[in-house]
Amino acid sequence: MCDSNNKRALRDLSISFIEDPRTPKKSREHDSTPTEIEVSVKSPPEPIMQSTPNATAEQGTQPTADPNQQGFHHQYVFSSPITISAEDIQKIAEAVRVVVRESLREEMSQMIAEKVKPLCIQVDKLRDENKQLKMQLDELEQYGRRPLIRISGIPESSAEDTKAKIIDVTTKAGIELSPDDIINSHRAGKPRNGPRQIIARLKSVDPKFGILKDQKKLRSHIDTKNVRFNEDLTKFRDRLMYLCRQLCRRGRLSKVWSSTGKTSVKDINGKVYHIREESELVQFGHDIRDDI
Repeated sequence: MCDSNNKRALRDLSISFIEDPRTPKKSREHDSTPTEIEVSVKSPPEPIMQSTPNATAEQGTQPTADPNQQGFHHQYVFSSPITISAEDIQKIAEAVRVVVRESLREEMSQMIAEKVKPLCIQVDKLRDENKQLKMQLDELEQYGRRPLIRISGIPESSAEDTKAKIIDVTTKAGIELSPDDIINSHRAGKPRNGPRQIIARLKSVDPKFGILKDQKKLRSHIDTKNVRFNEDLTKFRDRLMYLCRQLCRRGRLSKVWSSTGKTSVKDINGKVYHIREESELVQFGHDIRDDI
C-alpha cells in the first residue's frame, strides 16, 4: 500500500510523451525503442523570500528562501527529457491503480458503515419489541386456557363419551370431580395409533387445581396408573415443558412441573428455577438449535 507521501508525489507528477519527429509514423508504431517523456513536478506555492540584512541590490545578492518558513518545498528541475521504458510506465500505472483502489475501498467501507449502523440499531430495537409482543400475546392466550385440562392415557374407542370416561377415572382414583364441573370435553389432535389426549373445559379453575394436586392417587389403581392430568399450555409453553422433561431424562434436572401456566424446574441440588424462555435452560446443558 502506498503511503501518503507516494500519493502526494503521484498527484504532483506530470508526464508528457515526446515523439521523435525524425522517425516515420509507421516505423514508430512497431518500434520497441523506449519512448522519451518529459517529467515535471507541479510547482508548490511560492515560498516567502527574504534578503540578508547586509545585502544590497548593487552587490547583486539574490533573495533566498527560508527553509524554516511554512510552505517551503524543494523544487526539482529536469534540464533534459527522461527516457522511461514500457515496464516503468506499467509500474507507474500499477502504483496509481493501488492508490485509487485503496482510497475507494476506504471511502466505501466508511460509507457503508455509516449507512448500516443506524439500520442495525433499528433492527435490534424491533427485535426486542417483537419479542415483548410475543410474550404478552402468549400471556393472554395462556390466561384464556386456565379452566382447561388435558388428560392422557385414557383408552380411545368409537362413539365414546369422553366426559363419562373422565369421571370414571377420577372416581376409581379417589379424586373429587363431579360431572357438573365439566362443561365439555373432546379428543384433541388427529387420529393415531395410540389414544389421543382428551381436553376438558371445567366450570372453574378450582376443580383443575384439585385434580392436579391429587393426581398422585392415579398410581394407586391398576386402571388409572397410566393416566396423567396436565395443564393445557400454549404451543410455546408446551415446547418449553418438553425441553425441560428431556433435560430431566438426561439427569440434568430432578423435577419439572407447571402451575397456572408457569414452568418450574428443580436442579439436582434441589434449587428451584422458574423458566420463561428457552435460553434459560442453557445453564442446565441445553443446546439451542435453530432447526428445533
